[in-house]
Amino acid sequence: MNPGGGACSEPRSRHCTPAWVTERDSISKTKSNNNNNESSINNRELTMPERLLCAKKFFLFCSVFALFLFLIILTVAQAGVR
Repeated sequence: MNPGGGACSEPRSRHCTPAWVTERDSISKTKSNNNNNESSINNRELTMPERLLCAKKFFLFCSVFALFLFLIILTVAQAGVR
């Protein structure tokens, strides 16, 4: 048994792949397969209720953001008057 973890008789042969290399490759392949499955789920068409919910959330976000900007402008304007 060599220090590289492979089952080769030559300790540093370029034809031997250490065990840690093959284990890491199998893990990365599993992760990439999981990412492919998740992206296919995320790329589906939204139903009408889901679209409406997204539109409502976006409208609420824009309204709060506009209010925030208005308050900042009002505060700056009042500070400039003094």
